[in-house]
Amino acid sequence: MPQTNILNNPKPELERFIAGNDYDRLIQCAQDVGESIAHEELTKSQLRNIYGMVKQIQTEGFKGNSPLKLKLLRPKLAYVAAKEKRLGRLATVLDEAIQMVKDDTQFQHFADFFEAIVAYHFAESKKRGS
Repeated sequence: MPQTNILNNPKPELERFIAGNDYDRLIQCAQDVGESIAHEELTKSQLRNIYGMVKQIQTEGFKGNSPLKLKLLRPKLAYVAAKEKRLGRLATVLDEAIQMVKDDTQFQHFADFFEAIVAYHFAESKKRGS
C-alpha cells in the first residue's frame, strides 16, 4: 500500500524534493511509484528505455542542450504512454517532475528519483517473479 500521495497528486510531493533536499521523501515516493508500476507489469526494458534518456542527459551535464533534451522527453513520454497504457501513471509523475527542473541541482534530484524508481521496480518485479 502506497505511503505517499504521489500517484494521485504528484505535484506537492515532487515539490518537496525536486526543489529541496528531502531525500527521505524522495526515496519513499520512488518506492511507491516503483512498486506500483511493477504491479502494472511495466517491463524492465520499457522503464530502462526512458531511464536511458535521463542518464544520457546526466552524463552530458545539465548545461548546453541538456535542458532542452529534458523538456523534449515530455512529448516522448506522452507518445510512449499513449502507445503503452501501463506507462501512464509513471509518465504523469515524470512529466510533472520534468516541468519543475530549472537547474543542475534540481535535475540531479530528478535523476536520483528516477534511479530509485528503477531500483524499486526491479526489486518488486523480482519478488513477483517477473
